[in-house]
Amino acid sequence: MHREPIRYFLPGPAYVLEEVRQALTGPVMGHRSPAFREIYDRLSEGLPRVFRTAGDVYLATGSSTLVMESAVVSTVSRRVLHLTSGAFSERWHQISLSHGLEADRVAVPWGRAVDPELVRAALRRGRYEAVTVVHNETSTGVVNPVAEISRVVREESDALLLVDCVSSLGGAPFETDEWGVDVALAGVQKCLALPPGLTLLTLSERAARQAETVSGRGYYTDLLRYRDKHAGGGPITTPVVSIVYALDFQL
Repeated sequence: MHREPIRYFLPGPAYVLEEVRQALTGPVMGHRSPAFREIYDRLSEGLPRVFRTAGDVYLATGSSTLVMESAVVSTVSRRVLHLTSGAFSERWHQISLSHGLEADRVAVPWGRAVDPELVRAALRRGRYEAVTVVHNETSTGVVNPVAEISRVVREESDALLLVDCVSSLGGAPFETDEWGVDVALAGVQKCLALPPGLTLLTLSERAARQAETVSGRGYYTDLLRYRDKHAGGGPITTPVVSIVYALDFQL
């Protein structure tokens, strides 16, 4: 096993500080216990500040790809528009296709940002239940103008805006509420500098209402279950307790 210090020249998983690694070594505890509830309550108070939202933030045990899939299957019954500019936005498109959805694309060359006017033109050609975009496309390092894209989406449609902020949350300005983001998702292994295995997500009231009209949301991919379990004071299923410790420490 590699024990020597590693020099990191990649966007993530990021280097984890020694004091954070020590936080991982806390005792394993039941995720429905009073002791865990104290930690969960602290996270429930602190994480919305990271996302810049007045809403709740939920914990999903799994990679960000899990929540990308969950966002689509929970809110889209037929048609979705994907804004693609690199590997991870292309992955989101492939996820939708794998579920048999009508998944259209506004595709720009890798290394360029999505032009909001291209989004406007696409929305005028067809009606969509959701639009997906990656804020910072990890594969290229390009930041897409989510605020401007959101404005166009609101002007031209009633589609939801689903945003991957995996490699930007905590490292670049991200305004969930101000930008009108309906679902935001981010793994903890990039700017939050934690080990991979936990993904954070938000769900707007508008997105929740739309999800209630969608059948076949699955079980672990049903964002309404995350909302309902959170209302009861805990995560949907057994979380990665050690990473929850580290997240609590990092906040």
